[in-house]
Amino acid sequence: GGGLFGAENAAKGLYLWSRSPGTGKTMLMDMFFDLVPLPATSKRRVHFHDFMLDVHRRTHRAGSVADPLACVADELSSEAALLCLDELMVTDVADAMIIGRLFEALWARGMVVVGTSNRHPTELYENGLQRELFLPFIDALQERCVIHEIASGTDYRHRANLSKASTYFVGEDAAAQLERRVTLTAGGGPPEELQADEVPVQMGRTLEVPRAAKLNRAALFDYEELC
Repeated sequence: GGGLFGAENAAKGLYLWSRSPGTGKTMLMDMFFDLVPLPATSKRRVHFHDFMLDVHRRTHRAGSVADPLACVADELSSEAALLCLDELMVTDVADAMIIGRLFEALWARGMVVVGTSNRHPTELYENGLQRELFLPFIDALQERCVIHEIASGTDYRHRANLSKASTYFVGEDAAAQLERRVTLTAGGGPPEELQADEVPVQMGRTLEVPRAAKLNRAALFDYEELC
């Protein structure tokens, strides 16, 4: 349909980039995602790596149809009108060879794409195999999205209370210090309580997290638990 989202009159997307870490790219995108006037079922926010894993799974599931990427684009565009991708970085040749056709199909179906990256679009997949086949995607990305550099030399993560705390501990109370660090809350509030949790990982599996501080997006593991 028409309006801000839809193939007939789709708004341009936005590509936020900065070579410096901690400049607020992801924070800005997340604020936009939270505030954009769309129902939660019409927008998707995902890390770019996880998004491409999902695309490959869907392509495999499509089987031997004439154009599996078109099927994948149909699915994705029916699930969300807005796609927010964090940390857009292309290093895998398998990704590079399908990204152009995939995103052209998504844009043709009216999807609006917003992304963050540590690279300017012209630097994506730099020195990659068969990069000449990837170049049309770079041109399309710059046409379909506003390219905006976050030109700040400040890493704002180091201005937060959590980043001022130590991150390597020694001594008899090292374990207790580490737990206090993980549960430390911004603004000097009471420590967060650790709880068991599980997080999704690749291929539909989940990872059991025995001690998680959900607000801080941090977790404690013993070496044996991970290995």
